[in-house]
Amino acid sequence: MSGELLQGAKKNIVAFFMFVLYFGFAMTQCVTISIHELFLYFKENTMLHIAKNRVQNLLMIKQLAQLHHLNETIELYERRYHAPFAAFEERMNSARLAVSGKEDMAAWDDYIEWLAFEQSRNETLATLKELRNGEFELA
Repeated sequence: MSGELLQGAKKNIVAFFMFVLYFGFAMTQCVTISIHELFLYFKENTMLHIAKNRVQNLLMIKQLAQLHHLNETIELYERRYHAPFAAFEERMNSARLAVSGKEDMAAWDDYIEWLAFEQSRNETLATLKELRNGEFELA
């Protein structure tokens, strides 16, 4: 019976929040204390359950968005230097060994940034693999 009461109370709280949001912020100052008190009550007396697969999906979406950004940035460097990172890195290492007196500082700056993006992409891919395999814990 108490579980049913708790579910009913939760529905009432949701309805109350919806009411406050719907009727605008004009009443927020007179309702703020009530919302805060209700939040504290339910924080202490209830437990929020979220399925692990939902958290997994949200984390995967975040990682996929980051991977997309990294891939686009890496693609810009590949187009700029007409080479994948491995070939560009080899070119930069051979230029460092050949003492020509002139160094292309802009290319070295790009190399350092590109290297960081490559490392970040590898870390993101590893995290995605762990998430897909369900190898994460929730605290």
